Amino acid sequence: MILSALFISLTSFSGALFASQKAYSWLFEKKNIKFLITFSAGIFGTTAILLSFETFEMLSKTQALIAVISGFVFMLILHKLLPESHHHDTKCPNCEPKIKKTGIKILVGDTIHNIADGLVLISAFSVSKEFGFFVTISILIHEIIQEISEYFVLRDSGFSRKKALAFNFLSSLSIFVGILIGYVLIQNETIQAVLLGFSAGIFLHIVFHDLLPYHELQKNDTKNSWKHILVLCLGIGIMILINIATPHTHTHNDAEHMRETNTDHTHFEDEMMHEDSLDHHHID
Repeated sequence: MILSALFISLTSFSGALFASQKAYSWLFEKKNIKFLITFSAGIFGTTAILLSFETFEMLSKTQALIAVISGFVFMLILHKLLPESHHHDTKCPNCEPKIKKTGIKILVGDTIHNIADGLVLISAFSVSKEFGFFVTISILIHEIIQEISEYFVLRDSGFSRKKALAFNFLSSLSIFVGILIGYVLIQNETIQAVLLGFSAGIFLHIVFHDLLPYHELQKNDTKNSWKHILVLCLGIGIMILINIATPHTHTHNDAEHMRETNTDHTHFEDEMMHEDSLDHHHID
């Protein structure tokens, strides 16, 4: 899990890979990033559904639904308070250019978002290593796109290249804060299940608020719309295949089964001892 978090943190340097004019032009000026965002929607959407399934297996329907809605509302409030916290463009629509205050707001929002990623990560690994690996891939793909965009927004806000990369990396390390908080919370099985649902709600909000290409699909461009649909299906398909290839066992169910087995075994031993006692008493 720590290794997964470290890999996710290192995505903060991905913006530097597109610093060249040619790479920047391919990604932003030719607007190929919009298809990567749609691809990310397929990735995140599939992960959110699987997180929800895990939650409904561990909690009652009402409790699971409340947990998922809570995560969704949390992100809704975050985006209302910090509209700059999540974006996938080189410009922030609510920001004034060349103002470092804008960059600071973005870093604060991204820090909170990374803490949420840490909560998602540890809740996934609490289910199983395989499921944690599955969620790690989802976060990695999305974070690469997010961090590339954020790097250029910070540069546009007046940060130097080195400072943009440094502050981006420091912000990404807040994922370990989320892991620490999550580690304390998952010691209780019920809270662990609630955390899974909360994580599912976070993912669902990101998908519906930031990733699905509503604007692109509304355009009278059939070819462009089909590209988005195909890319979305590709993201969904890849995650389904990964999920099939990495079947996971439920750690919480295994623990519960062990407790039940131990209880039954102890109960059986008590009965045998009681019968032996009666036999000895009868003989006497």
